[in-house]
This record gives sequence, structure tokens and C-alpha cells, in this order.
Amino acid sequence: MMAEPGQSAAPEYDVCLSFADEQREYVNEVATLLRDKNIRVFYDDFLGTGLLGEDLIEYFDKIFRLRSRYCVVFISAEYATKQWTRTEWRSILNRAFHSSGVYVLPVRFDDTDLPGALDTVFSLDARTASPAELADGLYARITQAEPPRGPSEASRKRKPAPYPQPTGMAAFSHFTQNADTINNIAGDVLNLGPGGTRDA
Repeated sequence: MMAEPGQSAAPEYDVCLSFADEQREYVNEVATLLRDKNIRVFYDDFLGTGLLGEDLIEYFDKIFRLRSRYCVVFISAEYATKQWTRTEWRSILNRAFHSSGVYVLPVRFDDTDLPGALDTVFSLDARTASPAELADGLYARITQAEPPRGPSEASRKRKPAPYPQPTGMAAFSHFTQNADTINNIAGDVLNLGPGGTRDA
């Protein structure tokens, strides 16, 4: 993967975590579980006194903009309104703007409208997923291979894969519900008779 401007070719962290302090207890469990899975995770509490004397605005800007492969953003009402998290979010958006692939992995604690966070981007839901389930989902995304930038000749000849129906993780329930909705709409269309009326 080509490095972005100012970014090292091999990021120091696999993932960094951006969150409001009100959600720290939940995030702490996620961070610990990811670290136990040998994911290089930036979580401020892991550094302890390593941040002593650092200019935190400059330090965190480099973490969120240059030194991580992915960034998990835990969206909440507190995240959207606090000055510190809003500063982090600006660095994250700058990196996302310059990235050619996925950088932000959103997790929601509520339905807060965070400027720049599109509601069309699939997110995990901390309201329905335990920290362990969330860590499993993030681990799967972080460790999967980067997709090719364009379709190969072989892929163009293959038939489209069935619509994915993830199971076994509460965090993906919203995704499954969307698939069911699409299937129901398709069924309604197929049942329409001439002139757009439903067959008796």
C-alpha cells in the first residue's frame, strides 16, 4: 500500500482509537482485547508516563493523521461536542481525505450526527455488541487483506457473489436487517402484475 504524504511506508500502529472519556470503560476493554490478539493498537492509557512532556495536540495529530493504518472512531454525543475529540476528528478527516482506501472504522454509541461521518458508511454498534464481540469484528477487518484497486480479468468473468448475510455477531445485525429489507423489496417487485398492480 502506497504511503500517504508524510506517512511512513509501514505505520507504527495497526489501529488507533479515538473516543470521548465517557466511553473509556468500554473502549478500554476493546483496546485490551485487540492487544491480546497481537494488534498494534494506539490507546492513550497503554503509554502511561510515556506521554510525559509531550505536546499532546501535536503528538495526537501525528498518531491519527500519519502513524496508524486504521482509526476506530467511537461516535457519541460527547464525542461530537468535546473540544479535544473534535480536534482529533479534524486530523482523522484530513488523513481520510488523502487516503485511497478505507481508514475510518466507525463505531456508534448513539445516532449523533458527526459532521463528515456519512451515514452510508457501515458502522459497528456498541449498543448491541459487547466489547469482546466488537473486538472480534475489528480484528477481522484489520487483519483481512487489502482488496485490489481494480477488477482483474478473472473477476470480471465470475458471476456476482450472493448478497452477504453475516451471522454470529450482534454488531452486524443492522447489516443483516438491511439485506432482509432489500430481499423484501425485490419480492414485492416480482409480485407486481401488469400496470404495476399486485397480483391477487
